[in-house]
Amino acid sequence: MGNPKIHVNIVVIGHVDSGKSTTTGHLIHKLGYIDNHVIESLFKLKGYFISGFERDNLVEPSTNLGRYDGPTLIEALDHLKLPVSMREIHKPLRIRIHGFYKVGGIGNVPVGRIVTGYLTPGMVMNFAPTGLQRKVKSVKIDGEVLLSVAFPGDFVGLDVEDVAAKDLQPGYVASNSNNDPAMGAADFTSYLIITKDPGMIQTGYTPVLDCHTSHIAVEFSGKEIMIPAKPMVVEAFSQYPPLGCFVARDMRQTVAFGVITYVTKLTSIEEDDQSI
Repeated sequence: MGNPKIHVNIVVIGHVDSGKSTTTGHLIHKLGYIDNHVIESLFKLKGYFISGFERDNLVEPSTNLGRYDGPTLIEALDHLKLPVSMREIHKPLRIRIHGFYKVGGIGNVPVGRIVTGYLTPGMVMNFAPTGLQRKVKSVKIDGEVLLSVAFPGDFVGLDVEDVAAKDLQPGYVASNSNNDPAMGAADFTSYLIITKDPGMIQTGYTPVLDCHTSHIAVEFSGKEIMIPAKPMVVEAFSQYPPLGCFVARDMRQTVAFGVITYVTKLTSIEEDDQSI
């Protein structure tokens, strides 16, 4: 019987990002406790090799990573293709407006992110809740003019004629005027989870609701129905998830959060003599 080995637990203590796991990994490797076939197999996997500790292959290629000749981390991120749900593409178009910027010779250019549907130049946009309609002359992504189509997840700029700043407020929603256009909400019903005193949520209570890019006060009617204090665009979570979840705040504190289950939409849309 050989000499028994004493087991010792080593605790590595350090601040966040101080190199605890890096030091431990180097120690195990240097002592030969990682088989060579494990290292060899890593080179056969599809992945990106970097060293945050040595800053190798983050932005510029490094010669310190053995036989690895793949892209740097930045190059890999630049060419990353995220999957787009076909289910979201086939839904009616919804673009949550983040704001606008002014371009010389063009005017106000609304910008926002596509959450469902697809966008092509030539579409007639409906801007809710005002009901303003304008034809899209061109679409820009990252400052470049798009020639074909934009999909959910794309952050786009819309080149449309004669749009006033008041019609491009954050929280507005753009949609295809010919396919289930977005409308303002008269009221909506929600499934609510209360995080503060439940007694606060009652008829007449008026917190601020953060829903997509919209931040508007709503008045409770009971514990489930909310009435916006001013024009607001929301959708049922089951149809348009990014436009149907919210957080309710009061005095900068979260009092509740939830999802919208039903929307009573405004029946009248403001007509514009200069539409299209």
